[in-house]
Amino acid sequence: MARLTPITSKNQVAAKDQAIVDGIVKSRGALQGPFTMFLHCPELAGRVAHLGAFVRFEGSLDMRVRVLAAMTVARELDAVYVWGAQTGQARKLGVPEGTITPSSSSDSTGPTRRA
Repeated sequence: MARLTPITSKNQVAAKDQAIVDGIVKSRGALQGPFTMFLHCPELAGRVAHLGAFVRFEGSLDMRVRVLAAMTVARELDAVYVWGAQTGQARKLGVPEGTITPSSSSDSTGPTRRA
């Protein structure tokens, strides 16, 4: 059972913080993943969203390179959610499946949840 209830809609935050939710949804398409927990501290959620948007969408590296970097970090840290999101994006961007599938592990499905 979760210790915190996920925040999945803007009516779950104070009216003064609903603009933060709107910004997250606008930049990411939905309120999901870690933002459902970050919004327990709306200022943190807004700052993380701003930093993430800069790194993901405004950087000078080719988007495929950014996605592969995120996949590498996700794989190293067993970040299952990030891995799933980034592999889907990599496929949409035309990254070859042989590049997406980790070759250094006997388990080629990506990160696994730790017990």
